Amino acid sequence: MIHHYLNIPRALSLYCWILIMVAGLFMCGCAASHLDHSFNNIPLQPAVEKNAPLPIVLGVDSFVDMRPQSHGDDNKKWLGLMPGVLWIEIDSDIPEFYSSTSFYNSRPFNSTFAEGVADALRRSDLFKSVVFIPVDPYRAVEYRLEGVLRRSFVKETSYYYGASFYVWGFRVLGFPYVSYDMTLNLDLRLRNMRNNQIVWNGTIEGTREDKYKTIYNLVRGKEGKHLIAYNFSKILSEKLPVVLAALSRVLAKEVQAKSEKTTIGLPQLNYHYSPPPPKSWKSYFTMEHRV
Repeated sequence: MIHHYLNIPRALSLYCWILIMVAGLFMCGCAASHLDHSFNNIPLQPAVEKNAPLPIVLGVDSFVDMRPQSHGDDNKKWLGLMPGVLWIEIDSDIPEFYSSTSFYNSRPFNSTFAEGVADALRRSDLFKSVVFIPVDPYRAVEYRLEGVLRRSFVKETSYYYGASFYVWGFRVLGFPYVSYDMTLNLDLRLRNMRNNQIVWNGTIEGTREDKYKTIYNLVRGKEGKHLIAYNFSKILSEKLPVVLAALSRVLAKEVQAKSEKTTIGLPQLNYHYSPPPPKSWKSYFTMEHRV
């Protein structure tokens, strides 16, 4: 009987740890499911002087996906420098399809990044109209922004404490759960649809780190976005103003050249004053001269 009562605290402790583990699994399963996974509505710093929108209909097409199709099943690396603490590094170039630490239900990144760029162009008010072509494929556009997505690399470093349900117990207590390292590489080009010529090329490249996030950080996200979407959005937010300024300059020159060409093509009407021929000396003796 005495041994039975002595085992009660151990049983309660076990039940508590099990409840903590179940709560952690539930929170991780629900983490970020309600958050924004897009790259829309990112803050932008003005990069050009505010002028009237250019009279151009600009289309943005879905980007070509040229990323390595690799994800974490092939490159897990167990590391550990502290007793009882291990962490695993999992790399993925397609995080919208594979994320080891939280639910990330995004559309393919080649479309999501293109839509985010189109949204930024639309909010910049630099052009008369901006069309996301996959949504409105039959809209006539004068210029088309195309892209090649080469990298959307995410390295997740997930931390483990002890073994079994103790791992989730420590995570629920607020110990760090995951760190992110991200790399974005996106090539852009602008096509004149009248002559099918490329009139501009550009690149968006950047890296970002987000260290020692807990499961509570994953649930809350940041600024309404999933942490992965937030960090890629920050890269876009830093790099897009330069891209917008370059596009504005190039298209302003295109509009000016088109206007000059139209003016030159008009028929030239030259008016010259021709004085009437001088009257002969005989006219001075006619009635017309007297009148």
